[in-house]
Amino acid sequence: MSVKQKIWICMDILFLIVLYLISSTDYVWHEKEILVPDVVFITDTPKNAAAINLQAGAEKAAEQYHADLKFLFLEDMIGQDMDMKKMVERELENGCDGIVLQCSSRKQTDDILQKIPIGLPVILYNTIADSPRMKSFVGAKSQETLEKTVQSIVQMRENEQTVLLVSQKNTKETVMQFQEMLENALKQSGVETKNISLANPQEANTLLYGLEQQKNTILFTADVQMLEALAEAKQTDTLALCGVGWSGKIRNALEQGDVQWTLAENNYISGYESVRKVAEFLNRTNFEQEELFTENVIVTQQNLYQKETELILFPFV
Repeated sequence: MSVKQKIWICMDILFLIVLYLISSTDYVWHEKEILVPDVVFITDTPKNAAAINLQAGAEKAAEQYHADLKFLFLEDMIGQDMDMKKMVERELENGCDGIVLQCSSRKQTDDILQKIPIGLPVILYNTIADSPRMKSFVGAKSQETLEKTVQSIVQMRENEQTVLLVSQKNTKETVMQFQEMLENALKQSGVETKNISLANPQEANTLLYGLEQQKNTILFTADVQMLEALAEAKQTDTLALCGVGWSGKIRNALEQGDVQWTLAENNYISGYESVRKVAEFLNRTNFEQEELFTENVIVTQQNLYQKETELILFPFV
């Protein structure tokens, strides 16, 4: 037997030994397993342009961080005997792994968080609560939003104009809280304010009919539906109208000059960061509890289509 033949025989024997060891120890090669957690984003925000940006950002993060995302609007549950609490309970029963929650009611948020197991990560988006179940907050910084709003109102104010803060019966709790803080901040700045609460947005026509004969009033609302209704009802340029929020109707009102300015949040980034954070927690890559504040911008007719503003309002362009 030649030396070459002996070498091949030894290699065959060695190969058989390796195969035996693999079979006897269950040692097998695997590709790195990718976990795909089930994440649900539940919101009571209206379905408008801002919500579309929010959902698009959330879906982008779900794609990049390998999460199976379900995006749910309370608005879609009308007629199904559903509220935010019942929606969360249903998703928990369905076995979701993580939740992003936007809820305008502080009490309802606290009740919801009490029902969620402590080990399940919850990210709050523009929602206030104090609970060990909350892992992080994502959204606009309330103090920054307040300061920008006050500054913009003071700058546009002429001839000691009164600022009329408008709401409606169904204005969300978080919006009312913001308008209360705004009222106090404006008074500290020497600005006279008044409040009016309408039964519904349709009463905007009646309100403006009486006010448009005057020229000493600035209308402000942080209620998106009220801002849309006031802009639609506005007939003359004698009243200044401004607010907080973004939608297709508000965009049209800015273009036509019916709304002087609105404070809009970068909803795309908010959606993205919310899902990114819950996915990182579930994938065990980041357990840090954080407050992630997203930017907002004063949008006017003049800067509506400037590059910096478009990046926030139209992330798909």
